[in-house]
Amino acid sequence: MAHPSPLRQHHLDAEATLLPYGPPDTDIELAETFDALELEYAALRKRCVLIDRPDRGIVTVTGADRIEFLNNMITQELKDIVPGDVRRSFWLNRKGRVDADVRVIHLEDSTIFDLDAHTASATVESLGSFIFAEDCELRDETQSLHTLQLVGPTAPELYQLVSGQPAPDDARASAATIENVEITADRTDRLGVPLITLVVPADHAADVYDALLAVGSPSGLRSVGQEDGHVEDDGSPASRIRLRRAGWHALNIARIEAGLPRFMLDFGPNNLPGETGVLRDRISFTKGCYLGQEVVARMDALGHPKQILVAIRCDKQTLGEDRTDPVHPVTGSHVFLRGDASKPIGAVTSATLSPSLGNVPVCFAQVKWGHHEPGAELTIQVEGLELEASVNDGLRFV
Repeated sequence: MAHPSPLRQHHLDAEATLLPYGPPDTDIELAETFDALELEYAALRKRCVLIDRPDRGIVTVTGADRIEFLNNMITQELKDIVPGDVRRSFWLNRKGRVDADVRVIHLEDSTIFDLDAHTASATVESLGSFIFAEDCELRDETQSLHTLQLVGPTAPELYQLVSGQPAPDDARASAATIENVEITADRTDRLGVPLITLVVPADHAADVYDALLAVGSPSGLRSVGQEDGHVEDDGSPASRIRLRRAGWHALNIARIEAGLPRFMLDFGPNNLPGETGVLRDRISFTKGCYLGQEVVARMDALGHPKQILVAIRCDKQTLGEDRTDPVHPVTGSHVFLRGDASKPIGAVTSATLSPSLGNVPVCFAQVKWGHHEPGAELTIQVEGLELEASVNDGLRFV
């Protein structure tokens, strides 16, 4: 069950802007920003930020037969997985639609599913219903385990300082101790900068969070008017690392720029894998049977989906009447073929202004098959304006 972050009071004390995540009655709140967004984004790209992730759920899988069982159920090949490996997979239902988008983190004594917090309990129930005689147990530990992330070029240095161990390599995981608290860490470089995810006991999340800030954040950094300004390089770790608290907004910009669609935002339970834009990243086409495989294989061999997720880049900044800030697409904005506004061919799922591209608007959108090829000329309707845009070659912008 989704639950409030154990760091909520920390965020309120730091004057963070909070926003709800999920259904209207959700208990999950994300810290959107702490300071000026441009400072948080700059720190993510140039130094390091610390981000609370109460939107992530944790399912642990234990038992001697767990890998054999999971390999028969989920879409990714696990037969050759070894402790420390991290792989991405879908958990599909019988109709071949996506029930969960999962990062599989394999450890010596257990295997962790990192997934959307709102899908954790349903995954335990649906996947667990297929366990018969296997030595395998699934537990939803979203309330007892919590997720933090360090993002940026200096994140590996900070992690090593607080844990006493080198940061994991890309797509690898390891166990460590921070403030006498046992944690699991894994790393991905898909954002273009290191992202280290820490899974910590929820009861000690504040201890780990504070320890990271104490080692990595220079005094007075929050009051700095520009990134790196007025912070003396005194040779201390903090003056090199320059850790900032950051919120969901900066991370969301970076993940769109990096071409990383998100489950429950850019695709969801009503989508087939072929519609997600990440089919080849999540599914092995050489492994044995798994739930929903027949649907996936038939579509891959004989046809194509009705729609597919694409990345769209607007041709330029567009200013609305009496405005100085650029107009950009928002979730739900209609997408049309350029020159034909009679009927939409799709809708925007996520959008942002890309600082790395000079604040050009970029977005993900689900569009009808046949209009998804790179270079396809489109328009997006926003605030009564038609923004000229084109389909990107692949999902990654930066």
